Amino acid sequence: MKFTNPEEFFIKINQTYHLLLSGPLIIFVLLFLEKGESDWRIRIGGEYLKLFTVITPVLAILLLVYAIVVTRKSNRNIDSTLNLKDKLIQFNSHFKTEQFLFFLSGIVSMGGLYFTGSKFCIMSYLLVLFAASILRPSTDRLKKSLRLSKIQHEILLKKLSFDSEQ
Repeated sequence: MKFTNPEEFFIKINQTYHLLLSGPLIIFVLLFLEKGESDWRIRIGGEYLKLFTVITPVLAILLLVYAIVVTRKSNRNIDSTLNLKDKLIQFNSHFKTEQFLFFLSGIVSMGGLYFTGSKFCIMSYLLVLFAASILRPSTDRLKKSLRLSKIQHEILLKKLSFDSEQ
């Protein structure tokens, strides 16, 4: 990712955030519109229904937890002596991985909802949305995740040039 100042960084990272968050949301809206007033149509039956009803929300939640744990561990390993731009570049790659796993988690939840009509799939998707909203890209999250100095934090808040760090 190429950016010249913190404002460009936030624009690009928020585009990724909103794009990956909107995919499963569009699927949810389409499924909700398809439902209308009738019950959810169940597309699989028999023994597989119970199995799929349990596996999809559990898998979605496991993907969500895995994304959070891996991202936190990766962000802790970022060298605190790096300049702000290098820290943001590394954070961006970790953030994209986290958001992609959130996207997969949402897709798994919506797949479960499509095939089973289970309310547990809706609940697992709500957990994905909740986690994504709490872990959205913000200056406070960056400050905590990257252990930014006071000067680096001010550069982010005021959207100053990276040259202001010296």
